[in-house]
Amino acid sequence: MKIKLDDVIDVLEFINDGIDSSAYYNDKTNEFIYIDEYSDMNGDEKDNVYDTCIGLPTKYYINEYEMMEEFIEAIEDTRLYNQLQIAVSGKGAFRRFKDTCINFDIAHD
Repeated sequence: MKIKLDDVIDVLEFINDGIDSSAYYNDKTNEFIYIDEYSDMNGDEKDNVYDTCIGLPTKYYINEYEMMEEFIEAIEDTRLYNQLQIAVSGKGAFRRFKDTCINFDIAHD
């Protein structure tokens, strides 16, 4: 399944709006899971999420350039992978990365 960059951005904005929460992505069900102090999950359910899902960074652990690099490494489409590698080289990397994602229809302007 393909995940849209806009969906990830929405999740990151939601978890960074003040409440102490975390978000995880389940690549088998293609869904995001939120865990916060009000979560009704028990300890075993939380452990399962921690063990089987991909944790998304919070505002306390965001390195935008590293996130782009990790995203690129997860790309299976060779053409997109190569274009993104070129895009993140040098000054203006963030804008070129975004433009490339828009051109490949994995993000919207």
